[in-house]
Amino acid sequence: TLMTDKISRLPVETQTMLKLAACVGGQFDLQTLATIAGNDHRAGGGEQTLYTFLRPILMALVPAIQLGFILPLDENYRMLLISESDVIGTTDFTAGETDTTINFEFKFAHDQIQLAAYSLIDNNEREITHLQIARLLYAEQKDRQDLEDHIFEITDQFDQGIALLDDEAERIAVARLNLLAGQAAKHATAYETAA
Repeated sequence: TLMTDKISRLPVETQTMLKLAACVGGQFDLQTLATIAGNDHRAGGGEQTLYTFLRPILMALVPAIQLGFILPLDENYRMLLISESDVIGTTDFTAGETDTTINFEFKFAHDQIQLAAYSLIDNNEREITHLQIARLLYAEQKDRQDLEDHIFEITDQFDQGIALLDDEAERIAVARLNLLAGQAAKHATAYETAA
């Protein structure tokens, strides 16, 4: 398609980030992309700043932002475009903080752009990526309420990578998550019917 051709002409790093983002969904954040891209903020024994953790991801996405393929959901990302010392001087900006209020969220400008980026990934790579995302999302849940708030995202990602689950304990855990998601969907439907 025309959109697939346009994405294929982007720099390789941009294509890679768009593919990962397409697996995450129509909306995504830089922290998730950095983690699934294999950027460990603890690399080298010390903790990187959030700036050095996320800036390479943003810089890879800049061509897609400039072309309007993805749109920022706020202006926070601009902090990553200025020098690190200026950012550090104005905010507490360390990677790995659990209570950070700074989000760097984006969305695809159109579903067709997301689908075009997704179509560039081979099926095996898709399953691997979805499983990585599922494990990441599941690990991020701090308590049962967090889990319930994200249950549909987590189970969707696990279900798309289910063929790669070979650990029986993890398969059982995913089955329990799907049960929880089914119960949540049933409860939501019952609530809507009663309202």
